[in-house]
Amino acid sequence: MLEPQTSRFWQASLQSGLLDAAGLAACWEGIPPEKRDAPEHLDRRLARQAIHRGLLSLWQAQQLLAGRTSGFRVDRYVLVDLIGQGGMGRVYLARDSRLNRQVALKILSPERMNNPRAIARFQREARVGAQLQHENLVRIYDFGESNGRFFLVMEYIEGKTIGGLIAAQGPMPPITAARLVRQIALGLEHAHRKDLIHRDVNPYNVMVTHDGVAKLADLGLAINKAEDERVTRDGATVGTFDYVAPEQARHSHSADIRSDIYSLGCTFYHMIAGQVPFPSPSLPEKLFAHQALEPAPLSRFAPDIPQALAEVVRRMMRKSPDDRFGTPLQVAQAIDACLEAHDRAAASRAGAGDDPEIATGVLMPGDPDSPTSTPGMPPSRTPIPEPASPARFAGAGVAATPAAAYDAAGPPPMPSAGASGPESAVATATPVPASDQPVGSEEEIPLYLDLGPEPSLSESIARPRPWFSGERSASSSGLQPAAPVAAAAPGTLAARLRGRWPWAAALLAAIALAIAASIVSRRAGGTAKATSSPASKQPAADAPRDGRAKEAGAGTAPAQPTSPIAVLDPDGGESPAKDLYQAMEAAVGVKGSVVLRNREPLVVSVPDAPRVMASTGWLKLKAAPGTTPVLVAELKGKQPLLVTGAATNLVVEGLTIVARYPSSAPASPDGPPPLIRAAGAAEFRRCAFLTDRGPEVEGSRAIVAEGGQLVVEGGWFRGFRHGIEVNAIGGAKADLKQTMIVPAAGRPGSGVTVRFLGGGSGSGRTLSLDRFTFAAGEAPIRLSGFTPEAPLTVRAGDCAVQARGLVSWLPGTPAIPWEPRSLRWQGERNQYDIGGTAWVSQPGEGAAAVVLDREGWARLASEEHPIPGPIEFRTPAGRRPESPEPADFATGRRGDPGPGADPDQVGPTASSEIAN
Repeated sequence: MLEPQTSRFWQASLQSGLLDAAGLAACWEGIPPEKRDAPEHLDRRLARQAIHRGLLSLWQAQQLLAGRTSGFRVDRYVLVDLIGQGGMGRVYLARDSRLNRQVALKILSPERMNNPRAIARFQREARVGAQLQHENLVRIYDFGESNGRFFLVMEYIEGKTIGGLIAAQGPMPPITAARLVRQIALGLEHAHRKDLIHRDVNPYNVMVTHDGVAKLADLGLAINKAEDERVTRDGATVGTFDYVAPEQARHSHSADIRSDIYSLGCTFYHMIAGQVPFPSPSLPEKLFAHQALEPAPLSRFAPDIPQALAEVVRRMMRKSPDDRFGTPLQVAQAIDACLEAHDRAAASRAGAGDDPEIATGVLMPGDPDSPTSTPGMPPSRTPIPEPASPARFAGAGVAATPAAAYDAAGPPPMPSAGASGPESAVATATPVPASDQPVGSEEEIPLYLDLGPEPSLSESIARPRPWFSGERSASSSGLQPAAPVAAAAPGTLAARLRGRWPWAAALLAAIALAIAASIVSRRAGGTAKATSSPASKQPAADAPRDGRAKEAGAGTAPAQPTSPIAVLDPDGGESPAKDLYQAMEAAVGVKGSVVLRNREPLVVSVPDAPRVMASTGWLKLKAAPGTTPVLVAELKGKQPLLVTGAATNLVVEGLTIVARYPSSAPASPDGPPPLIRAAGAAEFRRCAFLTDRGPEVEGSRAIVAEGGQLVVEGGWFRGFRHGIEVNAIGGAKADLKQTMIVPAAGRPGSGVTVRFLGGGSGSGRTLSLDRFTFAAGEAPIRLSGFTPEAPLTVRAGDCAVQARGLVSWLPGTPAIPWEPRSLRWQGERNQYDIGGTAWVSQPGEGAAAVVLDREGWARLASEEHPIPGPIEFRTPAGRRPESPEPADFATGRRGDPGPGADPDQVGPTASSEIAN
């Protein structure tokens, strides 16, 4: 019998103070006796029990399993979850142990602890926020320092930023946007009466609660006009450039409340148009446009926008402050007039006995016959109902909507529950014990049951966080989380009928329960129902051959799905998807997979608006067995093909992804967008990343990894200027196994770029190269920002490198000079074919560019059993085809592999199987 007290999780829990011995003993008792004898699973089983009993959050359990035992308490606040991060620091959901309430805790990042200006801004946000008490402003509760960490305690908001709503659902209906902007204007009016100017109004600083209340946040740049206090350097531009007023861009201290009105007008424009007023990728062009140009008319993006409302937006965005509204209250009153006219017109259009609320698609919270008063409005005016719950944007049960973007067949998918901006706060739900679940509900079969082979903790218990409290998460059935039919969420048709026609609400509830019961019975019966797509011409042989369909009935398997894109749920059932983004939004956060089986290349036009997959849990994209699907990503704008959030674990297997750039790519300081930007852990197995043959694109990259873990196994990279970029936080690990990187032919390029990035739970940063091949480029590794106090450790084994140099040093901004102790190199059985004199180089001319030559490298690096001599690839450089393949870069002879990656283990293979 195992002694649970000896497990790492038990010891870490006690050391952290999150659990006591009695709670851990209860977790041990909850594990079935027959499953107590496997020491390799004990930690995860204890963690699952702790979450099941409500003793720990998922994030706390993950931190304990990772070995973290301290830092969970900041003063009197206990950290519960990480809900956002940005340039100033990280934002956590925390519990106030004294008042027993949830708060949002912003902690200044470690690299800014010694920056007096950053600390002053942090303190200022607390001092300014303490003066403001308004429903449409995020409240500040406390500020302090604990163990050298400055923290700010804010009101915790269950909701999503406006920027996140736009990213997830696209443009908003003009009337819905107007109701939200009106509230923001009232919050600004309250600040204006306190002589405060916000100076950074933008969609990512506005939260929207589940009740449809907009709250303006982030007062770190706010100033008090009654004070002559310098919070920014003279000549510096503050604010967000897509929304900054012309006079504020010229000189930050020229800003007044009319500058905030301009920024709010740009935000209003973005909400309706779905894009910023001046979407130029060039910062100088963007600033010039704010000074001298007019944005495209809103009627181009929203033909149904009332003319009077479009004129309000235009006046808010006038170049001269004197031509704008004088105060935010005037903005709110102008919007009120537009809303009143719209409601009168909508009521007149509705037939006798019709509900104007339903006829117009504008939802009103509470009893529509008893509207609540609006804070901040003159009592003589009839209050306008508060804006629709953002559930309205998801289309959950709504009968009609005025926005063309929401008229597609079926409701758009529910937004993922990741942090949409650096300060966003997303609701967190602790799993509810099965005994507390209603019979027949979608959660009757809980995710934390310990069935079959042991998955990871986050995979076995994670579920999508609820977007707003009125909406329930999708269960592990693999259903798309856009259709929570069982719950009457605020703003749904069932909720609006309730109290008017009780029989109709009861009928909808009965239908919902019947559907839920059908789902549960189907799963309990072990069936694996598949949906066929008759419109598809894909042969049936392409369907998955995993044998699950044979369990469906009496010897007759149901028709296999033939859609080239489908979502595979954990029970083996598949749902076809009309496009890649719909499939990813349906699968992210749940234990499902996006399955591709297209025979012909599938061209994906990357949208201009960001589509971030940011739910807590997993996102898996895989090739169907027996297929080698190809995705061609048309990277025409600034957005990658795929962006994942910090809480999303990305897995991509067996795909070939081709980057297609426009013939004349616009110049950008950061280069074109990568194919994939992963803010969380990411794994790529047996994948190929290629560039479409055409003009060389400066700065092109395949993958940008910003999370703590990156695994590339069997990867084939060809044609990029820089294959992989890793922004390494503390504790970051990047592992490349059996991987080949070949830059564009005849052009200098690199393999892996590793940049130092602050933050993270650990201090060390590691790059591991195992059977790695790099050929015909400048250097396999580029480094930036590392110091002797924070070095990078590189472990290289059985690698083959043919390049001008081995390491290229980038000084970065601010410039950090090369220090030999910034790199710790451990190598074994590597073969280096270096064509230049500089083994470590930095920008410069002649001798100035040579940091270390061959002898200097020999003194710095630890190399065991190196392989001398030049590398002879299977296909010499002069005879390689224009589009070489992995076999062209094999070393040694068949049966006697040399160093570097084995070409048979690189890139997709049609024999790959899907691991569920």
